[in-house]
Amino acid sequence: KVYRVADGTSLAGQGVPPWPQRMRTYGSRVLVWSTNGQQVTVRLFDVPSQKDVWSHSYDSSARASFADDGRLGILERGGKFQLLDVESGRAVIDSKVEAIDSLSTIYVMRHQDQYVVAATRSPVAAMRQQNGWIVRPFQTPSTYDAPAIQGFLHGFNRQGEHTWSQAARDVALPLSQPQDSPVLCLMSYVYGNRMQVNGRRVGVVQQSCIVFVDKRSGRVVHRQLFSGIPSYYELTANSHKHTVEFAANIGTVRLELSDEAWPAEE
Repeated sequence: KVYRVADGTSLAGQGVPPWPQRMRTYGSRVLVWSTNGQQVTVRLFDVPSQKDVWSHSYDSSARASFADDGRLGILERGGKFQLLDVESGRAVIDSKVEAIDSLSTIYVMRHQDQYVVAATRSPVAAMRQQNGWIVRPFQTPSTYDAPAIQGFLHGFNRQGEHTWSQAARDVALPLSQPQDSPVLCLMSYVYGNRMQVNGRRVGVVQQSCIVFVDKRSGRVVHRQLFSGIPSYYELTANSHKHTVEFAANIGTVRLELSDEAWPAEE
């Protein structure tokens, strides 16, 4: 039922979409996500008029995520990506990126008026080995703080153009990164057996890998291994000092930014 806020009167004939379909409420309008098994419909429903302000349809593989400016990103498994202005329904970005099988979740992060989209597959139990080391996404007490990414990262510039894509595997993406940071931080957990000279295994080596990616180009600008696993960490950006810092109990990485070109790629 719909009620008038001023006096609590029930407004007959003015229904609202079912609760599971409601994404967000904007005054007297409701953003709705519904599916019939074949396609997904996203629409902005105006309660007083009982009409849709706008509506878009996607295939059933579509996944969505809000950017922190309230815009809604939607990605299909085949690679169709749109970033919608919720008020008007206009596609601020309408692009094609790499297809991803078993699309599970997406995350949209904004840097000023640029965007990075992370697309991940359904979780897999298998662990990847690289040069004898086992590599896994960094785990936090809450996976909502730093979800695992097994898929792709995509960058879009202020004109809405798709500027870069990078495969992302066995990394965690901290979602609380500072918006004004020009780099994106990714984290992995690396471990393996320590070997003596005679080849006898004497213990397990645990390391944390911190990677910084330029949001403008997708290029890895710094990668560092720390011994051990942090019990806490903090990501900060200082626009006045032009620095970005990862600080943890196991060590600190501080990038000092300038107008000069990045050093040779690692």
